[in-house]
Amino acid sequence: MKRRVLITLPIVAASALMLSACGIADTISPPIQSALYETTADAAGASGSLVLPSFVEADATQIRLVTLDSRNAAIMTYAVPAVVATGEACTPDQMAKLPVMDQTWWPQALPDHGITCSGDWHLWAAGNQFYAWKS
Repeated sequence: MKRRVLITLPIVAASALMLSACGIADTISPPIQSALYETTADAAGASGSLVLPSFVEADATQIRLVTLDSRNAAIMTYAVPAVVATGEACTPDQMAKLPVMDQTWWPQALPDHGITCSGDWHLWAAGNQFYAWKS
């Protein structure tokens, strides 16, 4: 009986350590998904969190989308030939939700004005480039 306990104990301890290591790894480097679509047609087969939001215009190009599913967060950018007003004015509660992600292509600072909301998404245009986030 003691021998079984002595054999089982290290196995249980090792299993617990491996399971907790996965949780630590996700905390240190959270699992993200990303996609780069040349056009909206290229995104047609996307699934899950990599599906484009409905506000992305049909003629959008150079679409970058990065998602963090564990926090229901995402950032995105895309280019359009001509900027069309998108979304509605954000409420103060919506504006309190800042981006929780960053990428090298993401602007270092948010603009002081011009941010609109579409559902959970915040977006603004800089030239012919749109930036959007949800958090």
